[in-house]
Amino acid sequence: METLDSFTKKIDVSLETAYSEYQTNFDKLVAVRDITTAKLRNLKLSLPRIIDGLAKEHLVVTNVGYYMGDKTLSVTITAKSDGKFRFLKFRGYTSRGSGKNQDALHLKADKLGTNLRISTQIEMYINSASLEVRNQSEEGRALIEKYCPV
Repeated sequence: METLDSFTKKIDVSLETAYSEYQTNFDKLVAVRDITTAKLRNLKLSLPRIIDGLAKEHLVVTNVGYYMGDKTLSVTITAKSDGKFRFLKFRGYTSRGSGKNQDALHLKADKLGTNLRISTQIEMYINSASLEVRNQSEEGRALIEKYCPV
């Protein structure tokens, strides 16, 4: 039968191990928090450059949203035309179900992304489907995203 002293020692060792694991995990979480905070600060500081770059492309920012997932920190920007940027008019679907404008939308998104990358020195994702409107009276909204792995 186990004595009270040996049982107490086992509990002490178990508690020390649990505390050590807790402290290690806590230190990792603090490091991740610090890195994430720095990345978020950098994203916020880059917003004026992104807004200026969009203005050069005749897009006006209407909304900015931040999202933090498990492994990604992102900024989503919604922008509308200042009157000079032209959204592509929806032309229907092909017999295979893809949009007839698909290639033109990808080209427009690539061109916009390249121009923004050159003017801002920041890599961004342009949602090509957002560059299409059902009819010309519809106000288009371009979706631009900047991802930052955490």
